[in-house]
This record gives sequence, structure tokens and C-alpha cells, in this order.
Amino acid sequence: MRNADAHGGSDDERVVKSPTIRTVTPDDLEAVNDIYNHYVRTSHATFDLEPLTAERRRVWLDEHDPHRHPILVAARDERIVGYASAGRFRARPGYDTTVETSVYVDEAASGTGVGTSLYAALFDALAGRGLHRAVAGIALPNDASIALHLRAGFRQVAHFTEQGWKFRTLLGRRVVRTLAHLTGPIRGISLVNLQLLRHTKRRRSACEHSR
Repeated sequence: MRNADAHGGSDDERVVKSPTIRTVTPDDLEAVNDIYNHYVRTSHATFDLEPLTAERRRVWLDEHDPHRHPILVAARDERIVGYASAGRFRARPGYDTTVETSVYVDEAASGTGVGTSLYAALFDALAGRGLHRAVAGIALPNDASIALHLRAGFRQVAHFTEQGWKFRTLLGRRVVRTLAHLTGPIRGISLVNLQLLRHTKRRRSACEHSR
């Protein structure tokens, strides 16, 4: 989920020079972790309850295959002001054509176009990698995050209620996905069609048993 220009304000509030977007390096991890842990402590943007350690952040970096699941950082005057990542949507290999995306922006840089710039660069990086969909989750309420994702081409496909617990509050989560395919159509069936197929098979089986 987990998206924070999003979690820090609307890109439309104020505009300054565009950040430099590049691939993350191990030297960036302290700044990346500081940005993320701010939201762990102060926001429901992430459902983590304790700040991530430096060791856990290094594991996070190692878990991302840079050729398929890139991590990008945004910098202004050599200072990291945000990051975006694409990771595995689910562990099972059948989900490998889908990625889950996250964007987090330094609170001081929120509302300055960093989130929009990161998402544009992330989707450019994902193009041609054999992917089909990008999915993001947004803990509610978070109007700025919703606006950011709509600008990036996402559309709402689900709304879960009371899915998480943080700050002594039950929280809902909105799931959005890109409408445009990251590549051409793939062979297979959608989740909705899969559910319909299972329902049809159950009805057919019931009819056969009733004969």
C-alpha cells in the first residue's frame, strides 16, 4: 500500500524543480528508512507498527530483483526526498505478471510533485518486463494518495473494511490497479472470470449428481 505523497500531501499544492530520479543504491538505505519510519510512527499509511531496522531494510533491498522489481529514489540537491518500489504481489509464481507498488515521500517534500515524478519513472522502468498489472493498496482515509494514484492511471477495484488495526483504530483499505496493461494482453482469466468459472463448475457438478 503504502504510498505517501500520498501520505504527506497533494502534488498540486506547490511545485518546485523536478527531482532527479535514479535507481536506489545501498548508500541510500538510511535515508529511505528514515522516510518510511516517519510514517510507521505517525500514520496509518503503513500497517507496520514498529520502525524497521537497518538490517531489515537491507533484506528488503535484497528481496527486490532490480531487473523485475525496481526501486527508485528521488533526490534534490543530493538529498533523498522519496522513493518508489515495485515488488511481488503474491509469492506464488502464477502472480508473477502482477506487481504491487509503493511510494513514500519525505514529509518536508510532500506536495511538490515528488510522488508523481516517482510513479512516472517507475512505470517507465516497468515497461517491457513482461508484466501485466500494477496494484496498490491505500489505507483510508487518504485523499491525497487516492488523487496521486488516479493521476498515475490507477482505478479502484476493491474496498476492504476494517482490514487492519493501528493506533487503536480499525482501518479500511482501498485497492487500486492500473487500467492500462504494462504489456500486451496475456493468456489467462481474470479473478472475476475465475470466480464465475468455479461457480459454473459447482452448478454443473450439482446438476450431474442430481440426475
